[in-house]
Amino acid sequence: KTLSTHTARAPQTKNFLPLSSLSYIISNMSKVTIVWFRRDLRLDDNLAFIAANKRGNVIPVFISPYSEPSSSSSGSSEEQLKSSRGLPEVKSTENESPWEGQDWAPSCAAKWWLEKSIQALSNELSKLGMTLILKKGPILSALLEVCIESQACSVFWNTHPHQQPNNTKIDTINDERLAMDLSNFDITTEIFSSDLLFGISEISKSKARKPFKSFDNFFRVCSSATTSPPHDFIHIPPRQPFNPKIKSLTLDQLNILKSNETTDNSDGRILFYMERIWTPGYDGAIRRLVQFLTRVLLAADSSQSVTSSNLSDDACSIVGPDMEQSRSVKTSEIVETIFGMYQRCQKDSSFLSTFASVEEGQITLDGQLGSLLSAHLRFGEISARRILDVIHVVAKRDGRRYMQEFETKFVRKLVRRDYAYHLSHHYPHMSCMPLNCKFNVYPWSSSSLNMLLWERGNTGYPIIDAGIRCLKSTGYIPDEISYLVAVFLVKYLCIPWQAGVKFFWEHLCSADLALVTYCWQLVTSSLPGEFQYFLQFDVIEDGKKFDSEGKFIRQWVPELKGLSSQVIHTPWNIHPTELLRHEIILGSTYPHPIVAFDSVRTMSNHAKEMMCSAHPVSVVTNTVAKTSLSMAKTVTNFSSQVKKSDGNSLNLENKCKSTPCFSETKTR
Repeated sequence: KTLSTHTARAPQTKNFLPLSSLSYIISNMSKVTIVWFRRDLRLDDNLAFIAANKRGNVIPVFISPYSEPSSSSSGSSEEQLKSSRGLPEVKSTENESPWEGQDWAPSCAAKWWLEKSIQALSNELSKLGMTLILKKGPILSALLEVCIESQACSVFWNTHPHQQPNNTKIDTINDERLAMDLSNFDITTEIFSSDLLFGISEISKSKARKPFKSFDNFFRVCSSATTSPPHDFIHIPPRQPFNPKIKSLTLDQLNILKSNETTDNSDGRILFYMERIWTPGYDGAIRRLVQFLTRVLLAADSSQSVTSSNLSDDACSIVGPDMEQSRSVKTSEIVETIFGMYQRCQKDSSFLSTFASVEEGQITLDGQLGSLLSAHLRFGEISARRILDVIHVVAKRDGRRYMQEFETKFVRKLVRRDYAYHLSHHYPHMSCMPLNCKFNVYPWSSSSLNMLLWERGNTGYPIIDAGIRCLKSTGYIPDEISYLVAVFLVKYLCIPWQAGVKFFWEHLCSADLALVTYCWQLVTSSLPGEFQYFLQFDVIEDGKKFDSEGKFIRQWVPELKGLSSQVIHTPWNIHPTELLRHEIILGSTYPHPIVAFDSVRTMSNHAKEMMCSAHPVSVVTNTVAKTSLSMAKTVTNFSSQVKKSDGNSLNLENKCKSTPCFSETKTR
């Protein structure tokens, strides 16, 4: 362009590069690969990054999905690349990235974790001499901008299953469509899969691409599919120095976690607990895995009886011969660390406690082995294949039946995670509509008062209140307690499960729409082929099993910390004089139960009669399903408005009397 516009001026020789430099630049252009990090914020077992590193120079890029688009980069990238390569005008079919303010905006805890995980990944890359490029804006425009500045002609990334809820824009990036858009600009792409144990298309083809209606059938097919072993990352340094000048934002400029969110959260304590409990990043995930399996080995020492009499070989068949024969160096290092810590703990029982903070002990249940790996898996800091490989090697090396049964149970958990993505892939509106059509005629309640008391942890049931307060303060809730909390909302209060999905999404640091929706529909029994809603559930008796000593309740419901373990789960059965000795007044310092178990049984029988006497479900599906969804939105909208109000939640009855659903709640 310069020569054509200034033809009268003779070109100067000193402005031209030597022929050897030009040939190096031209040959190096085809070997520069952009690796787009999404939900795979790690280098180990990252197929896209490993393939790009073997190919040549790598430019790691992260594009923030939770920040406003950059005005400077979104409009001109396509035009610059077209003019530089002489490409025709091509209309992009990409949807814009999800911005703040959508219905499914992530929680403060999730954004805090993402920010810390990006920083950890950036530190890992800096040790290899690479710089993580941070961008924000539409995905296509951001990638094209990096292609222009780096002269890269290839983009690699890992796909992950996504769900597009109704009327939202979360995870709407379609891999095939994005690859087609990039190919229109003469950019080659390669897409890898490293998030799940099995690819969704691989499992779907085994049954004529029809969705499974039973987890047992899905697990049986996965058992015969066998997963591939994890891939170790071995850094291959570039032959020539490669330091392109690419514009990158700072982590603060991404504005993932806004300044007002660091102080204005649920009760001002969530970030306090997050920083003391969690260590985002690959190193934190490995440390958590080592501690978890060390505790499992110690539990095997103290175990005198086998918990399950039937031990299947499904776990071994999932591992497969490839993983059996593989000699993963990284897995061997992790296993050696686990057994080293295990032998140290056998000599000194207090050794393991030195690695855990005081706050970490406040979110775990006595006698329950929680892995605390959900958030690390959510952000891709460790792969499911790596966890499966490590557990298999540890169980095989230990050789005890307890460890073999533990492997089988944990493998089912990992495969159940794949099953949740399988359902969300085949049912795009899974987060809003029940998959069991019988629940389209269920008589849900629209009690905004009960929903508000449940959200604030003031239901009068200590184990439920402890779980809700733990979730709001730490971004985490034990699996056993989350089950009781969900059962109480759906089966005791008869509030639509969609309201529970929205609440968990807004507070969990590991919130994943497919997994959260699957768990809530599983509790509701609204998954296809599972209709067990009318089984009797007793949250009090189950709470005594999970927290027999009442330690978890005393931590998160300090109003009841003076009560003994025998009565702390049922304070309403204690004489008022005895409660007064512990400075407890039901209805003042701690609420009365908002619902009685007898009324729950009556409502369950009434619902059963309605569902059995209803017309064919196909006739009423659309109308009643929309009514159920609107009821859930009414409940959540009302509770979000009252969240901003001051005062004790025990005195909210007068504020809620003006709502149309209060009279219905009082009558029920």
